[in-house]
Amino acid sequence: MRVKFYRNIFIENIVKDLEYSSLNKGINFEISDYSNIFNQEMFKNYEIVFFIIDFTKIKNKKIYLKEIKKNFDYLKKKNINYLFLYYSENNLVADKYSYNLKHTFSLNLKKKLLKKSILFDNKSYLKLTNLIEICLTIFTPYKLRVIAFDLDNTLWDGVIGEDTKIKINNFQKKNLILINKLIEKGFLISLISKNNLIDVRKFMNKGYMKKIFNKSKKYISWDDKSNSINKLIKWSKLNQNNFLFFDDSENETLRISHNFPKMLISNAKDHGKIFFILSIMNNLSKKNKVSSLRRIDLENNEKRKKLQNESITEFIKSTSPKVVIFKNSTKQVNRIEEMSNKINQFNLSDERYDKKQINSFLKSKAYDIYTFSLKDRFGDSGIIGYLLIYKFNNQIQIKDIKISCRALGRDLEIFFINKVLMKNGLNKNDIILNYKKTNRNKPVNNILIKNFNNLKKIKKSKIKNLKYFNYVQVRFC
Repeated sequence: MRVKFYRNIFIENIVKDLEYSSLNKGINFEISDYSNIFNQEMFKNYEIVFFIIDFTKIKNKKIYLKEIKKNFDYLKKKNINYLFLYYSENNLVADKYSYNLKHTFSLNLKKKLLKKSILFDNKSYLKLTNLIEICLTIFTPYKLRVIAFDLDNTLWDGVIGEDTKIKINNFQKKNLILINKLIEKGFLISLISKNNLIDVRKFMNKGYMKKIFNKSKKYISWDDKSNSINKLIKWSKLNQNNFLFFDDSENETLRISHNFPKMLISNAKDHGKIFFILSIMNNLSKKNKVSSLRRIDLENNEKRKKLQNESITEFIKSTSPKVVIFKNSTKQVNRIEEMSNKINQFNLSDERYDKKQINSFLKSKAYDIYTFSLKDRFGDSGIIGYLLIYKFNNQIQIKDIKISCRALGRDLEIFFINKVLMKNGLNKNDIILNYKKTNRNKPVNNILIKNFNNLKKIKKSKIKNLKYFNYVQVRFC
């Protein structure tokens, strides 16, 4: 991914820190010359563009803002993400010449990040770097999936159980509305706070807060927040770099940053900054039915887990799974692309495909794509995986298989593979596996070794019905 910074100030130190950060692997950063002038040709070949501008150096603000608006319209048309960060004596977003600029944030309004001019003190520099890093993650498709919030002095002002009056300011009201919108769009929301759960439930039992309380994963107790976050990571089956955590306490954010170095942490004292971050997330994301199933499915996994002390056959009998296997479905291209780019654990090849590549597979006689949907007595998981088969020189290769982590642990991974191969008469010869080891795909390694005793091929003798297959309802489409 290529990222360009346009600036009229010194930002080399910030970009160096971004380059060294482990969160930004695979990103190439480039910095423009010192300039106040931009044209659309300059934006080509970049996925993300940042503007960092000191407006005290701009002579004609009205003309400059008109040009900026044209450039923003062009970037939006070309699907290039952008962020406009500025220093000014006035709030440009409220300015009559600003044309309702979006993705725009003041660096100095009410002394948010910068106190005077564009010269950074150490704290301001760190805050700006943190904001850019969060936005980089937001702009990276499928990366940010969990947002966790402290409560006191974050979602509201005051401490429940101590302060007689708890207030919610205008930004906090807007933030509560945005959190509800993000829940509807499939983001996992978690509340992590040192508080009395009964007191919090009583306070949040109204309006926007009630929905957040009911539809979030809650770790509200006197337990250490790092322990709570660790539990949340295990529950969600995601990696810490898929998380963003807001907390108003500097001591807590420092401790959590130390314990979870790949997690994005933001100080929540600036409620306007939280609003800005949540607004960008809301603007860039669409309502996603599959992602919306995730929270419910993860909660149902807790019920399934109670049954897993039984044998595989008894577990399958108890859960009554129903599987639908689709072949070359053109209606599922978006979901296949999403799974290809999101799934890391049950991930055979580590290859990532976009819509253009997926459509070429669907048109080619050399490839077949099988997708799987899964229901059981606890709920509907939706489309949870795909298998890509490549046929060449009378040989069959499983080029890729990816299965959502929330569907793992139900003993159905081998069912998907074997059923597809047997149904289509592909079990007459050994099957080649396009396996590539990564830092995160140990689950696929373990299951292949356990069932096939091989990471490079599946022997034809291993492609067969297992006893528990008889208790899975399956339909091919």
